[in-house]
Amino acid sequence: MTDQPAMDEFTYLSVLIGLILGLGITQLMEGFGRLLQLRERISWYWPGKLWGIVLLMFHIQAWWAMYELRHIPHWTFPSFIVVLIQPVLLFLLSALALPDARDEERIDLKAAFISHAPFTFIVASLMVLSSLGKEYWLYHRLPHGHNLQFHGLFLLLFITGALIPSERSYRLVVTGSALILGIYIGMLFLNLH
Repeated sequence: MTDQPAMDEFTYLSVLIGLILGLGITQLMEGFGRLLQLRERISWYWPGKLWGIVLLMFHIQAWWAMYELRHIPHWTFPSFIVVLIQPVLLFLLSALALPDARDEERIDLKAAFISHAPFTFIVASLMVLSSLGKEYWLYHRLPHGHNLQFHGLFLLLFITGALIPSERSYRLVVTGSALILGIYIGMLFLNLH
């Protein structure tokens, strides 16, 4: 019998976190792939495409930021559930982001995006709140400085999209999300900690 090092708790738990985030990424990548395959039957809508890219980046950023959790010495089931909420919400956002295109039908990205937008931005708001909740549950504090400010900006944008059902507000939310996410990653997540 060989002595193999035991898998630590975070490594074990990160498998399910990675699986859920991977499913969301797969959902988005398959959606983009379908749109490319059926591009001649698509009425394109740039906010819908940009939102899919923003969600892809949210998934990658979440995966990147989850590495910080390796410093938690002891895990409980409730703590793990709190951590899983954000990846689950990201997956649900991925399922709403791009239409399930069929070979025989015309695809209107604008109609698909607008039909889901209010609910999408409610789920996105919950995703931001779950991130804040995760921080508070695990570390007994809210994020510090710029991190908390970015959470507030995302929450404000997503609540705007949920409460003001108009194409103009949706464009603002999607464009603002892309810009803020780019700055957020650039300021806080360039290096793996």
